Amino acid sequence: MIYLFARYYLQLGWHVLIYDQGGSHQSFLEPLLEQSSRLRYFPFTVFELLFGDGSGAGPAAVGAIIWSEASH
Repeated sequence: MIYLFARYYLQLGWHVLIYDQGGSHQSFLEPLLEQSSRLRYFPFTVFELLFGDGSGAGPAAVGAIIWSEASH
């Protein structure tokens, strides 16, 4: 699902940032990472970056931020 989400917005010309807890979705995104300079992948969440990963237990979380450079 994250692959289709990222590919869709990349095709629209948007930039996509993906924060992936533990890097669990990286294998799905490898083709897009090789093709696009507008995709940025981080194998951690913003929460982990700010507060550490704690116990590391729990479900994998993934988040994305998209933006366009089109003028309004």
